[in-house]
Amino acid sequence: MRIGVSCLAAPGGSGAVATAVARGLALRGHEVRLVASEQPFRWAPTPGLSFHRVEIPPAPALPNPPWEYSLAAALFDVSQVVDVIHVHYAVPHLAAALLAAESRCPVVATLHGTDVTRVGSHPAVLPFTRSLLTRCAALSTPSAHLAKVAQRLFALPETPRALPNFIDPEALRPPATPQRAVFDPLFSSALSGLATLVHVSNCRPVKRVTDAIRVVGALPEARLVVIGEGPDRAAAEREAEALGASDRVAWVGAEWLPRFGHADAYLNPSEEESFGLAALEAMAVGLPVVGTRVPGFDEVVLHGVTGSLHPVGDAAGMAAGVREVLGRPELRAAARHRAVSGFSADAVLPEVEAWLASAVASWIPEGKEARRRS
Repeated sequence: MRIGVSCLAAPGGSGAVATAVARGLALRGHEVRLVASEQPFRWAPTPGLSFHRVEIPPAPALPNPPWEYSLAAALFDVSQVVDVIHVHYAVPHLAAALLAAESRCPVVATLHGTDVTRVGSHPAVLPFTRSLLTRCAALSTPSAHLAKVAQRLFALPETPRALPNFIDPEALRPPATPQRAVFDPLFSSALSGLATLVHVSNCRPVKRVTDAIRVVGALPEARLVVIGEGPDRAAAEREAEALGASDRVAWVGAEWLPRFGHADAYLNPSEEESFGLAALEAMAVGLPVVGTRVPGFDEVVLHGVTGSLHPVGDAAGMAAGVREVLGRPELRAAARHRAVSGFSADAVLPEVEAWLASAVASWIPEGKEARRRS
């Protein structure tokens, strides 16, 4: 197949997933064009994969840059040469894709968390979002829970296909011998013997990074490395200072991701998760996960088996969970096994491939006489 994939380029789960799908399908022999404002943060040159940049023209009379219009123009170009367009995040990509594709090719969409629970379901846009979704050739979500919520919320005739996010087991492997000292340069020498927790986040309110600070504040035997930036960092830093834990919290960039397998546990206090890609990647490198018991996330992390799950906002419970998993070193192997056996690229990509092929085969252009695409 010839496939166009559209996503946000900024760091975040949807861009990482879309890029992994695009690269994986290219490696399986398909011709894939990735459409974004810039090369996504996990872009890597891959045979069969090309990049199509969204060019945004100057528009001084408009209150904001014409992103959707520019995206539609880029997808219009791509629609001339592909069999299907696959957008990640219905908002804002779906309207642009449907406008661009017209009757040339089908459009399919993967709904991520905020499509359903935040932006797409806002009363101001809900009827429009519902209309767009019913015009898609196929819909998917990363978790069975989100698929059910989407069907109910948008009154869809069918439940979207649950296609989980995935990892490359060869690219994400536990270190042969975890070395806690990898993180020592981030802290004073007096803290070198502490257990290391990691949290990967864009620090939006839904991620509840201040709860991660409260957890480490209750654990004098632990230190926390936050990989990422975002709007709640300042509030989290104030919380760390109030708890006297500032010296045990370090903020670093994405360049630290290849090293987080040397930590002791992964911390995920989010109030919502459509799936939990960062936690899955942590499991792949052998980290047990301590987090919140929220739908979607509990399809990835199994309480008592690969980690410890607690109610949203229960920092004391999560602190106790950290102590529990630190005392069970066998959870490292269990976490790795769960990630590889349930969420490997080799297991998931054929399902994605079949889903796309089915959408192409059954597509009937709007305004055309009823006929199957040959």
